[in-house]
Amino acid sequence: MGQVGIPAVFLDTNVLYGGLNSDIFLSLATAGKPTFKARWTEYVFQELRDNLYENYVTKGKTDREKRRLSESVSRRIEAMRRVGERFFVYDWEPLVPVVAEYVEDPDDAPILAGAVRAEAGILVTENTSDFNATLISRYFGIAVRNESDFLNDMFQQRKQWMLDGLSEMLESHNNPPQDFRELVKRMREIDSLQGFSQTIEAEAVRRYNIAANARLSYRGVQGRDIRGRFTAIQQYDSDIQLDCSEGVDVWTPGGNMY
Repeated sequence: MGQVGIPAVFLDTNVLYGGLNSDIFLSLATAGKPTFKARWTEYVFQELRDNLYENYVTKGKTDREKRRLSESVSRRIEAMRRVGERFFVYDWEPLVPVVAEYVEDPDDAPILAGAVRAEAGILVTENTSDFNATLISRYFGIAVRNESDFLNDMFQQRKQWMLDGLSEMLESHNNPPQDFRELVKRMREIDSLQGFSQTIEAEAVRRYNIAANARLSYRGVQGRDIRGRFTAIQQYDSDIQLDCSEGVDVWTPGGNMY
């Protein structure tokens, strides 16, 4: 029953390229209550390996450094493979010529073919302009979304599941980000995650205001007269929600949400 209504989501290679990006998506897909069912193919992994090798390993200045970087890439790929073994989709190759007309770049045809074979409802990619989203939705029932738009959509549908999954991820980290404040800061620095960082920060503000207004409601509001003397405490109207977040730290002392 827990899997009913959870969408199958095919992840393009560029979604898995960034360390924090892949961490977020894998964590949400493997959490105690997964936000979505991730799907990918061997093609995605081979392309990911090639891109990481080209952009990292080849920049090593010595053979020893290149060997170290190559081993690091291999460890990352194998770790992702172990965690997401059940996410693999097979027999997508015959669909490549079928879907080729719906992509701008021939290299993206295997990505769309994998999404179709996976019977995915959503394809997440940062190259949305390379996919004919209108026709793909019409003929294959697949929505093409970028990372932040997808994460924001899921947040609206499964907010607590996402927050729980992200909390599990942060608690597993030995290095930053280890709390939501640090996570938002890191996501702001990544173009593909900036939109989602705003959503998480807005949720922190919302929760802070709820907590602050609850304190006001409990304590009441005390003002001063024109001579600066304290007046009687006025009962706070709990139906009025004040924005108490301006100019203050909306995070808990531990860097998380109220």
